[in-house]
Amino acid sequence: MRCATGPPLDPSSDEAHRWLVEELSHHSYAVHESPWQRLLGWLRRLLDSTGAPSIGGAPGWVVLVVALLLVLGIAYAVLRAVRVERAGPTRRGGAGAGVLDGPDVPAA
Repeated sequence: MRCATGPPLDPSSDEAHRWLVEELSHHSYAVHESPWQRLLGWLRRLLDSTGAPSIGGAPGWVVLVVALLLVLGIAYAVLRAVRVERAGPTRRGGAGAGVLDGPDVPAA
């Protein structure tokens, strides 16, 4: 009978694969990320995979975020201007005042 004094140094392919899977399944190799970090990582991978152009050394996802913020800012300014124009003057007694917007008159 043969007695092993140390680990076998020549495992078969299947045995080596099984050992590797067992070793890497230990808790010490687990990645501990918060849900926020996982979300940011997912967004970064998603934006990097879009193939957005890199400008001035900035990654493509930064260019996309800046462009999106610019478009949102312009849309907000346009909608605000349209809303103010449509509302008209709102001062009491002004040109756009309603019928009941005049000064209060007592019944006496």
